[in-house]
Amino acid sequence: MEKVYSVVGFYDGPLSGTADFEGRPHWYERRFDEALDEWSDTFDLRLVTPEIAAADEEANRIFDEWSAAFKAGTVARDSGPALPDARQRYDELRGAVDSYVRAAATTATARGQFTFIDSTPSWREMRVTWTSLAN
Repeated sequence: MEKVYSVVGFYDGPLSGTADFEGRPHWYERRFDEALDEWSDTFDLRLVTPEIAAADEEANRIFDEWSAAFKAGTVARDSGPALPDARQRYDELRGAVDSYVRAAATTATARGQFTFIDSTPSWREMRVTWTSLAN
């Protein structure tokens, strides 16, 4: 089982984010199966630099702060994904990650099985088991 650093998109499971693959941080992106009209369990993986992994993690901490405020009822849903004083930083971080990911080549393809490691379902307590597929 490998560490999950972030979950950026989620629909019946993680769609994208960063996680270790073979012990190194990678951006993962879930493939959509057009024939079945649903998300598959197959992911494209792109090796990321430590700086990009850190930027993604920081952006997700900012989102977590906004999410906690939203759940507490102190901010509206449409104010997200960041509190006002952190919005510029969030946009910078997410922009850097998105630019890197768009330019990076897929380095592996794998099936991913994400699981929670305790009884509190939080992506911060999630791990993934990868099964490599031939590219």
